[in-house]
Amino acid sequence: YIEHEMNKASIFAMTSETECFPMVLLEAKACGLPIISFDCPTGPRHIVKDMEDGVLVEANNIELFVESLKKMIIDKPLRDYYAINGRENVCEFSKEIVMKKWYDFFLKTIN
Repeated sequence: YIEHEMNKASIFAMTSETECFPMVLLEAKACGLPIISFDCPTGPRHIVKDMEDGVLVEANNIELFVESLKKMIIDKPLRDYYAINGRENVCEFSKEIVMKKWYDFFLKTIN
């Protein structure tokens, strides 16, 4: 259902002050949505590649967030660039890649 709703949008703006690992950003990337998010202490910076598939704005800098969002709204080629990269970059979080990282971590821990 969320994919259906996201496909109606052209930008995903996340204004959270804190996050852990926001899966919604992965869903937005998979739907080809360019992302703008505050660079929370954890979370978004591990998912969004700043200026490659979205924009990370200094935490709580509302003025810069607004300016960055305006730029993204006006600049369709920029949105398209972020969207294409986002669809490609989301593959870094595929089940196969993530499970291999866990497997390697456990092997390293055991040894």
